[in-house]
Amino acid sequence: MCSWSGAANDRFGTRLPTGAATSLRFRCSKSLSLSRVRSQRKPRATSGPQFPPYTVVYDGPQYSLRMYDPYPVVRMSYQRRDEAFLALGTYFDGRNEGSIRFKETQPAIMTHAPEGTKTMELFVGDSKDGKGSSKPPLPGHPELYLAAGGGELVAVQQFEGNITPPEAQAVRQKLISALQKDGVQLAENEENGGFRVAQYGALFSLGRLNELMLKVKL
Repeated sequence: MCSWSGAANDRFGTRLPTGAATSLRFRCSKSLSLSRVRSQRKPRATSGPQFPPYTVVYDGPQYSLRMYDPYPVVRMSYQRRDEAFLALGTYFDGRNEGSIRFKETQPAIMTHAPEGTKTMELFVGDSKDGKGSSKPPLPGHPELYLAAGGGELVAVQQFEGNITPPEAQAVRQKLISALQKDGVQLAENEENGGFRVAQYGALFSLGRLNELMLKVKL
């Protein structure tokens, strides 16, 4: 069993400088014990995209734990990954109310629900002209919609290559085993088979970085 105590800069979700000291503690009945924020692993990206805001609260040899701040996303249900990727791209190219063009963001996060449905989403960051409003504009594409991401503790394991169903399930099982060993409990959706895969870089690039993500309980 794991538990939290203390506060990070007086509240959960505050983004701290890399390596900064914090009063936040993550305690487990086994060997997992944290007293400071570790350095976050940087995805290998070449064009300087924006990333969802998070703080790394544990960075171990098998997985890391991230506390994500709440952030806006544009999302859609999909069957074909390439079609979803292209549809989401239209939002960033200005197909939205206000015709605002947004800066590139990564990763593309694909959520696999226990009942078999799938969604893909992208973090909505800054507009290219710097004049974006505090609330993202509604999408112009009929299959896209805005949603809230983050506000959660997520266990992450990185892997490279193509995201095939067998590969994703193998990484998921490996991550679950590591979490169980450390006494970290899965959230209800993940206990029922749900998981997320984050993909960095171009859709069909070779040797790309991926992350298997599981929400865990505080």
